[in-house]
Amino acid sequence: FGNIITSAVFNTHTEIICTTPGGASRKTRPIATSVPLLVSANGRDFANPNNLSYLFVPLPTVSSIYPASGPLSGGSIVSVVGSNFNTQSGHNVICKFGPFEALATVQSKNVLTCESPSSLSPTILSLEISTNGGIDYSTSNFMFVFQKIPVLNTLHPPAGMEDGGNKVIVRGSGFYES
Repeated sequence: FGNIITSAVFNTHTEIICTTPGGASRKTRPIATSVPLLVSANGRDFANPNNLSYLFVPLPTVSSIYPASGPLSGGSIVSVVGSNFNTQSGHNVICKFGPFEALATVQSKNVLTCESPSSLSPTILSLEISTNGGIDYSTSNFMFVFQKIPVLNTLHPPAGMEDGGNKVIVRGSGFYES
C-alpha cells in the first residue's frame, strides 16, 4: 500500500487477502488518498502491472441528525450533517439504523439524507454512516427513535380568531415530550 509493506494471506491461486495498514499511517491521511498496491512473491521485487490502486478514505463522522425520531412505519427523510461523506471510492454511501441499512443520497461533502426503515415496535437505534459500501461505519452514536404515531381525538376549542394567540387543548394518545 504505497510505501507501506503489509503481509498477505494466500486464499486461492487467483486470490490473496491483504490487510490495509492502520495506526500512524492512517492519521497522515486527513483526505482521501489513492496509493498504488504492489505485490511481491519474494519480499524484494514488487509489481503492479495493471496499475491497481487503493483509495484510503477518512472515516465519516456525524455531528447532527434531523429529525431524530420518526414513525414505526418508517419513511422519514433524515438529514445527516457531518464530515468526510466522501463518494470517491465508487461505493454506495449507506445509513445504518441499528442493524438496518438504507442507501443515502449525498447532498454535499457535509450533508446527506436517508430514509428511515420501518420498525415493529418502539425502539431507539444508533444511526451511523458508511462511505465504502457498508464495510466501515462512523462511530458517532447519534440515536434515532422509532415511535408510534400520535392519535388525535378532540380539540377544545375547535375554532378561534384568525389573529392567533388562542390556546388549544388537544386530547388523544401517543404524545411524546420533545
